[in-house]
Amino acid sequence: MMDSVLKSGENRSFSCVFVSDDIDSLSIRQFQKRGLVVIGLPRFEKLPRPVASHPDMLLYPLGKTLLMHEEYYEKNKSLFAGLSVCLTNEPIGPCYPHDILFNALATEKGVFCLEKYTSRFIKANNRAIINVKQGYARCSTALVNKHALITADPSIEKAALLHHMDVLRVRQAPIALPGYSYGFIGGCCVRLGQEILFTGDITVHPDYAAIRNFLKNQNCEPVSLSNHVLTDYGGFVLF
Repeated sequence: MMDSVLKSGENRSFSCVFVSDDIDSLSIRQFQKRGLVVIGLPRFEKLPRPVASHPDMLLYPLGKTLLMHEEYYEKNKSLFAGLSVCLTNEPIGPCYPHDILFNALATEKGVFCLEKYTSRFIKANNRAIINVKQGYARCSTALVNKHALITADPSIEKAALLHHMDVLRVRQAPIALPGYSYGFIGGCCVRLGQEILFTGDITVHPDYAAIRNFLKNQNCEPVSLSNHVLTDYGGFVLF
């Protein structure tokens, strides 16, 4: 099948959030309390098993359209009924960096990504590509707004500062990601309104005070969705 765009149902009447099928039930309930329809993403066998259901590995929003791999779409069509989707057959695989096709971070200044391995649809859709060494750019970064971010990654920090963004560099905290030694801050949070929602207890982060103050300066507040350990579920896609 060739790369294609399927358009329908752009007047979708509800807001939803795509989450990993592995996410904890407390976080799901907190999203539902905020009026969101929660859609769990099943695993894609082409990706490494620990991250095979992670939204930042499976989906990329292109405006009102969701970009995803055609094989994943064909197996999970019902999840995307009524949505505009863009399908690609670009190579994707279980080993880094061939698993990062959609793991790019869109900001006001451009898209942070490891350009060589990023989907051509993402690159074609943006005026500026900010090439960084970190292939998991979206997972490594908590996007506070279009011009401010939090990250533990030095290459993303450097690139963001060069583009005159507001950046908080934090330490690599003990964020859980079963199957790996640690997870990333971008994989355990999402902005919704004036809240940055964290899957787990953000107050135990060693740089919590700096995070809280940085968010306050950006007119946001940190919210823990549970009292569990911070866990990287691959972030979230709001739609």
